[in-house]
Amino acid sequence: MEKLLHYVASALVEFPERIRIEKEGDRGEQVYTLYLAPEDLGRMIGRHGKTAEALRTLLSAVGRKEDWKVNLRIRELE
Repeated sequence: MEKLLHYVASALVEFPERIRIEKEGDRGEQVYTLYLAPEDLGRMIGRHGKTAEALRTLLSAVGRKEDWKVNLRIRELE
């Protein structure tokens, strides 16, 4: 799942080398936090949140195959 998230995020952002992903939770429920450069936040969230919503839908669909509940947070690198 992390590889998929990194692959998609890398294709969308201007600074893919600054992507950081953290994973929390157990096997049944996973929360991924995607940290991006401040300049890339808008690009990843998209107009009216459409890009972020599509990415969350994709991760949920993949997670459902394995009976996981998957959540995604998008944050700015500090």
